[in-house]
Amino acid sequence: MSENLIISNPCEIHLNLCAILSQLGQHEKALSHAMKALILIQDELLEICNGDVDSSESRQTVMIIALHNIAVEYEYLKQYQSALMTY
Repeated sequence: MSENLIISNPCEIHLNLCAILSQLGQHEKALSHAMKALILIQDELLEICNGDVDSSESRQTVMIIALHNIAVEYEYLKQYQSALMTY
C-alpha cells in the first residue's frame, strides 16, 4: 500500500458513504457524512471563489447534492423542520 495516498475528492467520498449508510438504514451516520461533505465543498468553493467559473458551477452542483442528502436524512430521522429548512 502506498504511503502517499492522495484523496482527490473527499467531498464525493463522504457523499458516497452517505448514500451507502442511508441504504443500510444508518441515517444518523449518513447525515454526519453528508454534513462533512457540505463543509468540505463550502471550503472548496471559498477557495475557488475568484477562480474558474466553470469549475465553480460544477462544485456548486455538488453542494446542492450534499444539501439534498442532508434534508433526506433529516426526513428519515423524522426531523421534519430541519429537513424543510435544508430544502
